[in-house]
Amino acid sequence: MADSTKTGPAIYTWINNVTDATAVYEGIAPQGTEFPYITYDAVSPAELNLTKHRMLDELWQIKAISDVRADAALIAHQVEVRMIQSEMAVEGWEQYWISRETGISYPEVDDDGQVIYHVGATYRIRLAEQRS
Repeated sequence: MADSTKTGPAIYTWINNVTDATAVYEGIAPQGTEFPYITYDAVSPAELNLTKHRMLDELWQIKAISDVRADAALIAHQVEVRMIQSEMAVEGWEQYWISRETGISYPEVDDDGQVIYHVGATYRIRLAEQRS
């Protein structure tokens, strides 16, 4: 079974406070959260069985959500720069690959008729278990 329980908190720590977002949430933000904010979630955590050593191949969706499209786009770009240009620390694992897979950009209309924009991407994160 993939160890996304450790990757999720690492993503939170890694992207929290490096963007203009008001908050970062795994899964769904609480109703009434102030815009803009970020949500992230494991899309398809999996183990790679290529060698005798454990390796993870996880797909994560990370989105900026705002009532202003430009704000969501700016934060999504800040997340992308962070994801691609630096190394993430996951307890017990070594990062060997992070790539942006697909972009996400869509509006939705909430129950009050307000347009809310979702902008972000899915990221493939590959990790190898640290060996002593």
